[in-house]
Amino acid sequence: MEWIIIGGGIQGITMAAFLLKSGKTIVDQLAIVDRNEEPLASWKHCTEVISMPYLRSPSVHHLDVNPFSLQK
Repeated sequence: MEWIIIGGGIQGITMAAFLLKSGKTIVDQLAIVDRNEEPLASWKHCTEVISMPYLRSPSVHHLDVNPFSLQK
């Protein structure tokens, strides 16, 4: 493993997306370690509790390298 990310939450997934999309690594060289069985499990649980099915924030805050990709 070349990269190990601790935590599969918003920040960990954002870092993984950045590393992969920017070409700094490949999937075979990246691992995400988290106590939950799936990525974003804690975030999904918290948003479900408050009935928020989608992230409601400015379009530049999302899980992609390009901050304006949602506008495309």
